Amino acid sequence: MVVLVLTVSIIGIYYFTALNIKSSINYQIQSIADSRAEQIKIYLSGLRGRIYDFSIDSQISYCLANITGIQSGSCTIDDVNKDLIENKLTAIKELNAISIFTKSDKISTILASSRDSLIGEEISGQLDFIIGSQQTYISEIVLIDRESNDTIIYIAAPIQYSGEDIGYLLAEVDTTELNSILINPKGLGDTGDVYLVDDKGVMLTASRFNENTALTQTINNENLRNCRYDLEHEKNDNGIVEKHAGHIVQYVNFNGDTVTGGHSFVEDQDWCLISETKRTEIKSTLNPILGYMTIVGIAIVLIFFLISNKISHMITNPLKNVTDEINHVADGYYKHTFRKSEYEEYDKLSKAIDRLVEVIYKFRKKEKERKQKEFDEE
Repeated sequence: MVVLVLTVSIIGIYYFTALNIKSSINYQIQSIADSRAEQIKIYLSGLRGRIYDFSIDSQISYCLANITGIQSGSCTIDDVNKDLIENKLTAIKELNAISIFTKSDKISTILASSRDSLIGEEISGQLDFIIGSQQTYISEIVLIDRESNDTIIYIAAPIQYSGEDIGYLLAEVDTTELNSILINPKGLGDTGDVYLVDDKGVMLTASRFNENTALTQTINNENLRNCRYDLEHEKNDNGIVEKHAGHIVQYVNFNGDTVTGGHSFVEDQDWCLISETKRTEIKSTLNPILGYMTIVGIAIVLIFFLISNKISHMITNPLKNVTDEINHVADGYYKHTFRKSEYEEYDKLSKAIDRLVEVIYKFRKKEKERKQKEFDEE
């Protein structure tokens, strides 16, 4: 019965240990997602602040007012281009280009730029969301720079003069630093991967294991669907996701690998951040621990069984011997002595019974002699 209870207890410990290890792994996956999302938020916030500082540069606004005829002055487009190249482009290492454009007659045209080839170009319709924005805005779309072939995001901020919007500052920022935050191997193990996905399921950044996935790979799995659901249903009045379920789920990823994954969000962007780890790595971590526990559990049960069996024999064997010896005495073998034992208490019991048998033997002998004497006298 005791062995059964011990076995059930060990199985229970094994089960709850497995659950605890699984919970720890899930927590690690979710923590990676949340921490990387927070790092990206801080990084983008820094970029937004720098571009805002550029947009409120009095030299920029004054020159743009001169160029557009709002204010008379001697500042020219060449002066603006020089400032953008020498003072703005070099200030942020991730900048591919920085330009100034205005909107008139529904046409947005670049007037000045750190890149000559962009001057005079019309702004893509994909950037229409920038027009009318009263704050520094980071685009939710990621594009490919046609000259450098880098993946880029746009950051735009209004340029004001005398309280009126007279143009916009537009920065093209490559995603190298963004990628480096995501694919930093710290905490990811051998197979962990983290990447950004837009509202259409397109990967915005490269996979840690496949650099060609940015803007070319589309995904649709349970993890992403959970993320999109949270983004659509858990926003407060300010458009910020207040909470999310933090579901950790298993699914087959775009590489065909079975993974365990979680998700988080990049605040102010309609992006999902996916964090996932191959199931094979999780099992390789979990199985040895559970295997050792199984061996230790079996060993404990076996040792306890052997010890309890030994103890039971230590208790029952002397009692069996005493029973056998008493039966001999009952059969009339009064001179039969009890076997010695290595156990002190059993020896004491045996000697006490031996003395009792001797007393009984002497009494029976005297009684027999008395009866024999009485018989002879008759």
